[in-house]
Amino acid sequence: MKTTNNQPSCTAIVCAYNEEKSIAGVLDALIESPLVDEIIVVDDGSEDETAVVIQRFASHQKIHPVFLPQNQGKGYAMAEGVLRAKGETLFLVDADLLNLSDSHIAKILGQCQTGKADMIIGYRNFRRGAARSAILFRAFSGERALFRKDILPLVPAIKESQYGVETLINLHYRDQGKTIHYASLDG
Repeated sequence: MKTTNNQPSCTAIVCAYNEEKSIAGVLDALIESPLVDEIIVVDDGSEDETAVVIQRFASHQKIHPVFLPQNQGKGYAMAEGVLRAKGETLFLVDADLLNLSDSHIAKILGQCQTGKADMIIGYRNFRRGAARSAILFRAFSGERALFRKDILPLVPAIKESQYGVETLINLHYRDQGKTIHYASLDG
């Protein structure tokens, strides 16, 4: 699978648990992005109307929904998405984002797809007084782009990680000597 602009193909993976109010906006932004070829959205046993919202998007050619019967944790849901992904580049996206735009997507995917880094982590650009918090917590952001081949060996551990998946990925990339860049996401 290759995109038409000679960039590596990209699969977005959206893990959702009780995100009925925000997931439609995330899926709309991903569908509209020319950088995203495939979207795997994993409903992690939501107890609200998240599955209903996802089902409304299921007919779109980019969308591939996965419905887990019970909540297994973000790591398990993410591993399910990684195993189903066809893209060379993976774009991990939280389902609770607000105001996700094509410029945000391009900012994260651009550096990864051009080979400038092995993983790009997009983080919320906090107002000035909170800059220190942004530096401390940016590594835990759920928005990240990485190469499928790099994360596949980690899938069994990711499945077991439940909610510590970002820390697990960060430590693995550090231990492997992978290049990690950060992208500030305004708005």
